[in-house]
Amino acid sequence: MSERLIAKHLFPQRIIEQQCIKGEKLLVKESGRFRWFEYAGASIQSLMSLDSPNQIIMPVTQSFLLCLLINPKAVNILNLGLGGAALERCLANLTKLSLTSIEASQAIISMAKSHFLLPTQSQVICASAEQFVAECDQQYDVVLSDLFIGEQSADCIFEASFYQQLDQITTEQGLVLINLFADSEQKLTALLLTIKKYFPYLALVEFEDFSNIIVIASNVEITLQQQLKANKALLTELDWQGIDELIDHITYIPRY
Repeated sequence: MSERLIAKHLFPQRIIEQQCIKGEKLLVKESGRFRWFEYAGASIQSLMSLDSPNQIIMPVTQSFLLCLLINPKAVNILNLGLGGAALERCLANLTKLSLTSIEASQAIISMAKSHFLLPTQSQVICASAEQFVAECDQQYDVVLSDLFIGEQSADCIFEASFYQQLDQITTEQGLVLINLFADSEQKLTALLLTIKKYFPYLALVEFEDFSNIIVIASNVEITLQQQLKANKALLTELDWQGIDELIDHITYIPRY
């Protein structure tokens, strides 16, 4: 379901919390049995069903679950950007996973606890993603990056040093998934060439009704679509509804 179609059905709306963070308005809203937040713009962020809070509704966020199909043996996951804690809720019952989430804003962390059912066992560190990655001395099987300032990707997403540091904190079979918005094809192409210096295998997940793109970057060959669908059987604890459509939208970028 597209963001435009989702927004069309989220009426009437009521605001359940509002505050300013660094001069930008943060609104937590509800409509019927759905809750979401808006920050520094009108885009719906982290839509949550109050009836099924562990289900990821937004396809962009759901695409992060591809990491578990690409690398079913992944254990240590780093999530850069907490938002509305959709991944934390979804993965809370997968006890084999160790998920660490980094969030620069204490207000966002408090919001996730108060309004988005952030699991009490979640490991959340209040720090900037850039600082954490630069100072990190641990390695992760997977790094997920969902770093936005309002509706724009954070500046670090377009900096080579960020990917050099990500390469250093991922394992030999390390996998990185980045949610980003590039306002031109030239900017996206330049970014992919930068990422490729540190992660030779790349793929993209594009969305028909969203401007975001998910970049999948890996040190090893990325699992092909047919095997990704088969790997769902290895993780029956998760709701994979809609994931096949996302898999079908993966474009693999040739290594050379």
